[in-house]
Amino acid sequence: MSNKSGAFVFVKHDSIGANDADMDDHFLRDCFEDTGDVDVLADLNKSKNKCIVVGRTGAGKTALLSELGRRFPDRVIRVRPETLSLNYVSNSNTIQLLTRAGLNLDPFYKLLWRHVLAVTVLQIQFDIANADAQKSLFTRIMEHFESSDVRQRRQHERKRHKRVVEYLSRWGSSFFEAPDVRTQEVTKTFERQIEDEVGDDSTLSAMIGADAASLSANIGQSDAHSETTVESHQEVVRVQKKVQQAVDSILVQQLSGIVDLLDEVLDDPQKPVYLTVDRLDEDWVVDDEVRLRLLKGLLDTAREFVRIRHCKLVVALRLDLMHRLFRKLRSETGFQEDKYKSLRVPLSWNKRQLESLLNKRIERLVRDRYTKQRVTFEDILPARVRPQGTRRVSTIDYMMERTWMRPRDLIEFLNTCIDAAEGTPKITKAMLLESEGRYSLRCLRALAEEWHGDFPLLSHHIKLLLSQKPSRFVLGKITAEDVMNWALECDQSDANPRSRLHEMAVRYCHSDGDSNIEQRIRAQVASVFFRVGVVGLKLVSHQRTLWAGHDVPNISPAEIDDTATVAIHPALWRVLGTVEVDFD
Repeated sequence: MSNKSGAFVFVKHDSIGANDADMDDHFLRDCFEDTGDVDVLADLNKSKNKCIVVGRTGAGKTALLSELGRRFPDRVIRVRPETLSLNYVSNSNTIQLLTRAGLNLDPFYKLLWRHVLAVTVLQIQFDIANADAQKSLFTRIMEHFESSDVRQRRQHERKRHKRVVEYLSRWGSSFFEAPDVRTQEVTKTFERQIEDEVGDDSTLSAMIGADAASLSANIGQSDAHSETTVESHQEVVRVQKKVQQAVDSILVQQLSGIVDLLDEVLDDPQKPVYLTVDRLDEDWVVDDEVRLRLLKGLLDTAREFVRIRHCKLVVALRLDLMHRLFRKLRSETGFQEDKYKSLRVPLSWNKRQLESLLNKRIERLVRDRYTKQRVTFEDILPARVRPQGTRRVSTIDYMMERTWMRPRDLIEFLNTCIDAAEGTPKITKAMLLESEGRYSLRCLRALAEEWHGDFPLLSHHIKLLLSQKPSRFVLGKITAEDVMNWALECDQSDANPRSRLHEMAVRYCHSDGDSNIEQRIRAQVASVFFRVGVVGLKLVSHQRTLWAGHDVPNISPAEIDDTATVAIHPALWRVLGTVEVDFD
């Protein structure tokens, strides 16, 4: 290293980039590692349907969309969910009433996304900054349609053009407004039309909201009331059906024309438009039910935008959030998960790609101040490392084993090592092993944050059940005492009752005479820990150890018994006090 870089030493605040891609532009511009995914997203022909980028936290979703924007700076429109005032939707009394009544509002959420995105495209594409520019747009579009009518002379085309112009006229007032105004306009319009068709909120509440509780109470009464109860139930169903028909009628009318509008207007193959939506794992909507419905509406919109020849809607979605959405939807009639599989661009990395990414960032860090010569991880890291009492391995392999094969993990690990190397030109073995402890703690905290929506207090469960365990052990070695101590801790805590782990612990504490409950608890805990990436599982002796990923996102508790081998992820060994045992 010293031969290449002269007086180079690491200084305070040195790093090879930020964990957050939005804060990492300095490195991303020059150090983007091209795995071929950008070309897939940019392709509007054979990969036209590839529009949902899926990956775990830190897999590079935001970096990928940022690179798409750099390659097509004038063609990419970034849509930020936090600017759309979507909490206005969740706070709508009408939406709340219809949702509680069990009505299907998926068409409304699709309408909302279609409208907001269509208006965004038209505003930017035609530079609509004020009402005068808006009128000019109307004129240009109508002239385009009229000339098209003359050329094609087809009756069905004229009808379609008429619907598009009607759509523009109906929603035109919001073209030059901020995005949050468009969201509110769609919601308010829907509320007004529901009121015209059905009645105001008080009437709506009386029609569909009052009867579920009273109906349940009547069911438990004497046979003399059974006929009345059945009749009441039938009346509630009739009213709900009437309201649903009114909702569907309103939305179907308004949904028609939006996609056709964009396909007609975006008619230049040399000027494609890419809409990108990211940061969907953040708190852009408070109500979780509305948030998941909005997500489904967005994915459905991305699928329908495939019909627009010169436009693609690209959505970046965290893997756990997609699984949570699909778990909710599987119980609903008509949901077909396979419809979304062909849309996915799953992000994954191999060792060669991660090494290349690491080298680009190291070279950029050193080049900025010291040398134009190429510098790699081999110049700043020891060749091999051997923790006390374990096998000797190459340093890069050692670091890779302690990641989930994601860029963020490797960047975080090396940045922690660089902090320890301040004032020196190289990272020593002692520095690396000392830094691993801090990195391991950060990994546990990051897992807890990533999965907080599904498993509050995840790190607490992990430490209670896995601390001081061997790196590999048979599941049945989690003893009855371990399970009892874990369950009592959970039962006495204030954990969110929606957590599956917490509910399992409470059931265990209050079970009576169930001889198999401990085995079921172990299987269920192993299934959760596998899903979040804390452990790998070998279900039978002749198979390899499985780790959660795109191919195997989860393993059912029914597939796991006490003979399964549990492998704790090496990233967590230091924070859990794990004792390494021989690998198979």
